[in-house]
Amino acid sequence: MIIKILGLVDILAAVIVFLFSKFSFIPDLFMYVTGAYLIVKGLIFVLGSDVASVLDVISGLVVLVMAFYPVHVLIMVIVVFFLIQKGIFSLIS
Repeated sequence: MIIKILGLVDILAAVIVFLFSKFSFIPDLFMYVTGAYLIVKGLIFVLGSDVASVLDVISGLVVLVMAFYPVHVLIMVIVVFFLIQKGIFSLIS
């Protein structure tokens, strides 16, 4: 059950990142919380030697950087697709 909730939150994080980068009407606080969530979740699960958890930490760092500086569109697309696919796989499992 917790995996499905984390999957839904990953999809929500992807939507927040996309809306912030495209329309900029998402408050910065959401970006800070989203980045912190991804980093904390990644650090918790990285103990199991999971590559996806390392990518969560990297995605969280990218999200935090996006809150302060513009990030290339390709990097944003990679982060959004990673979070969406991870969320969908979590919902399926």
